Amino acid sequence: MVAAFALRSTLDLTILHDRAPLFVMLSDGSIRNGYTIKIVNKTRRTRHDVLTAEGLPGATLRVVEANGSADAAAREVLEARPDTVATYRLYVTAPRRRLPESTPLTFRLRDQETGATAQHGTVFLAPGRGRGEHDEEHDDD
Repeated sequence: MVAAFALRSTLDLTILHDRAPLFVMLSDGSIRNGYTIKIVNKTRRTRHDVLTAEGLPGATLRVVEANGSADAAAREVLEARPDTVATYRLYVTAPRRRLPESTPLTFRLRDQETGATAQHGTVFLAPGRGRGEHDEEHDDD
């Protein structure tokens, strides 16, 4: 039991892709997907984790409700209080340029103090060939 406690993960990451709408086509032609991110902090200290998205060249990442700041490298610094689950809304936007219907996307979380990491794989969805305008939701955000 002591070994299990000593070896347990102190950080878990869950990413949930929005179900409706699956994607939004913005007025500039780019595609945006929404996600909910949950960070489980199993430590007794506040964590400051850097979130990155990998696998989608040219993508930008925006976290709503985040106390951190975004930078050009599609990163956010997220805070998770001790022994809690921090929940954030996340938007990933990519230029339209021939995106397939589904692109693998990996989110990585790295603790700024300890370097501990967690990752979660998901997909970035875009309109497929042959889909009509009625399948896309337009937004000027």
